[in-house]
Amino acid sequence: MKKQLVIAATLLLAACSNETEQLQNKQTELKASIKTLKEKISDEKTKKISNSNTLSALNKELDLTNDTSSTISSEDYAGYFNTYTQVMADAFSEYSAIDSEASALKDDPAVRAQLSAIQTKIKSSTDAFNAQLEGKSLPASYEDIHSQVTEANKEFIAGMNKIVKGYAASDRKTFIQGSAALNEGINKIDSIQFQS
Repeated sequence: MKKQLVIAATLLLAACSNETEQLQNKQTELKASIKTLKEKISDEKTKKISNSNTLSALNKELDLTNDTSSTISSEDYAGYFNTYTQVMADAFSEYSAIDSEASALKDDPAVRAQLSAIQTKIKSSTDAFNAQLEGKSLPASYEDIHSQVTEANKEFIAGMNKIVKGYAASDRKTFIQGSAALNEGINKIDSIQFQS
């Protein structure tokens, strides 16, 4: 019976030893799995931080792009202004060529058509100039100039409207008022002082 007890104890010890070994193997596997999961979590956190930083950088870049797109450079403003003044100079030259005929207030369809074309040219030029600047910030060095141009544009448009109306109605007073407004606008443009 002792022998059987020893055999039973040996078998029990062997079984326990076998179970302990299996538990140790499972514990090692679990530790390895936990380590792998921690590494994956750490990698995902790093990716999330990297993506967040990239997103923040892109948002800042987008904000900067939006800010700069609403500001006109001095060179762009000068370019827009030069184009505008060339078209306006052509319109005034065309008007000057027919001024004496228009001043006679004889109802000539050719003069009426020319006056109407000049009126359209002046209005289109001022509208195009304003459209290029709409919703944008002007360079500080051009703010005063732009306000003078805006005032001159009002004179040009009002003047040509009165000239066309006065000519069509053979109304000398309205025609003279229009000529005076047109000349006032030209004087305002001529008096603009550009900073070098």
